[in-house]
Amino acid sequence: MLYSGSYGGFVRNTGLGGLSQSLTLHLGRQFTSKWLLNLSGSAQDSTQVEYLNQPSSLSVVSQLPLTFDDLAASFSISHFTNTQTATALFSSPQFESPARNLLVGTRLVTYSGQIGLTYAHSSRLSFQFTGFTAAGQFRTDSSMSPAQFGPLARSMGINAGVGMSYSLSPRTTFSLNAGETYIQNRYEAGYVSSATATLGRKMGQHWFLSGFAGATFSQMARQVYTPAPSKQWTGGGSLGYQGLQHTLIASYNRTAADAYGFSTGKNSTASGSWVWRRPASRWSVFANAGEQQINGNGYADLQGWTVSGGVSNRLTPQTVFTTEYSYSNDSGVLEGKFQDLTIHMIRLSLSWSPAPVYR
Repeated sequence: MLYSGSYGGFVRNTGLGGLSQSLTLHLGRQFTSKWLLNLSGSAQDSTQVEYLNQPSSLSVVSQLPLTFDDLAASFSISHFTNTQTATALFSSPQFESPARNLLVGTRLVTYSGQIGLTYAHSSRLSFQFTGFTAAGQFRTDSSMSPAQFGPLARSMGINAGVGMSYSLSPRTTFSLNAGETYIQNRYEAGYVSSATATLGRKMGQHWFLSGFAGATFSQMARQVYTPAPSKQWTGGGSLGYQGLQHTLIASYNRTAADAYGFSTGKNSTASGSWVWRRPASRWSVFANAGEQQINGNGYADLQGWTVSGGVSNRLTPQTVFTTEYSYSNDSGVLEGKFQDLTIHMIRLSLSWSPAPVYR
């Protein structure tokens, strides 16, 4: 279990400040040597600014004290060195679209649940069964009038999938995945079927490379605006490096549906993360950048990007103090209206998490 609470205040636009909090619950269970079950759930009530500047999953993974094998395994290349690391990463937050924040008001509530079941048929072949549901709901301060409400009151996404992974060699992994996603929002509701193939390889002792490609087919039961193409291609890749002091990760993904049910169409994300940490040192320096575009759905053509950097000090094995600066810009056209938002933010955070209990 992990709880996080923060309060943000602003020199200008004081109405954007307020209390933000989140709660994550996770349970991992190894039933036999072949079966592994992971369950997680999370809820977040935050201000728009806090939600916009929260760390991405790529940033979180890059700053964890992982071995090179576990870092590559987090991108579906080979296997984790132990089940404890696998279950810990299962509940890591997923990257959210910066551009999506143009559609909310002063506050946003999100909640999600995830289940994963893995069966290891052999040391080289495994099967995965996954389920994911998530929703977002717009909230507003009592001082706001109905005219100030955002156009997207709530959205929801539900996904179920099955996949297989096969190790062609100790350094090369091939996988196939198929899934069905249901999305619902103010503008559309329907199903998106997808199939992807992924190939990943460790290139030496410090580099790894992963790429995937696939296709989607959409069937919309309700569509207010011009629908996105029913057939689309998806694809992307990741490149990672871990040395004695530096960790570098870059990633690009193109999908046809947002996990929180915001939209179909073209959803593309590019992100990168760098961490410098000397061996046995409590200090680390990090920098992150991310960009996303959402278009092709008839009602939104949005683009958002953010950059951040900071210094972190691990006071104890469970306590970390971080100083971070971030800059973000979100712009685009929604329902024919141009929107633009630029934010500078300095965050001081003290994080504590209890040591995990494994049984």
